[in-house]
Amino acid sequence: MRRDLRLAEILDAGAAVLGEHGFAACRMRDVAAQAGLSPATLYRYVQGREELLYLVQERILERALRSAEAAFARRGALAQFRTFVTDHIRRVAAFPAEARLLEEGEEHLPHALAKRIRAKREAYEDLACDFVEGAAGSRGG
Repeated sequence: MRRDLRLAEILDAGAAVLGEHGFAACRMRDVAAQAGLSPATLYRYVQGREELLYLVQERILERALRSAEAAFARRGALAQFRTFVTDHIRRVAAFPAEARLLEEGEEHLPHALAKRIRAKREAYEDLACDFVEGAAGSRGG
């Protein structure tokens, strides 16, 4: 299997296990079992729980950012805002475990990785504010 596809399966499994048990109770052997892999194979892709949490959070935020940027392609501030909010709600409803993972504290990540996640989270929050401000401005607000 291609490395990128295997990693995607591992991140899906990691999101499920981390989302269900939280970081403190997440065991890599549970992630491996969820992904249908041996622990040794899992460790060829991720070094440990910290890296797994980082990669899962990064993927969630990258998807959210791409979606938000696509919403800006819509015409009109209200259409952009509706697209953004609708997509955000659908993602949270479809992937509740992933939504919970974004609440995991940065204290679980090494400083450099926590800083990257914080930057992505702030970029998404900035886009959300832009949507709100644009929609409020288009209403004469």
